[in-house]
Amino acid sequence: MCQDAILMRLQDIGENLSKLRDMFPEFWENNAIDSWIKAIGLRNIILHGYAEVNISTIWSLVSKDLKPFKDSIQSNI
Repeated sequence: MCQDAILMRLQDIGENLSKLRDMFPEFWENNAIDSWIKAIGLRNIILHGYAEVNISTIWSLVSKDLKPFKDSIQSNI
């Protein structure tokens, strides 16, 4: 259940970034960083290839990259 919840939250993050990109293209152009684009890609992988998601890779991402990702979002709001 915890894995499912984490994957759902990561999917939501990517979805919301995708909406931000579509709704505010000028903001996106001026502020988007590589990790935001990768989060949208991760959303697509989770959504369309759930059975093929490597949980070890997700755990590595969450444990190493989530804090810097969060900081990048907070610095732009």
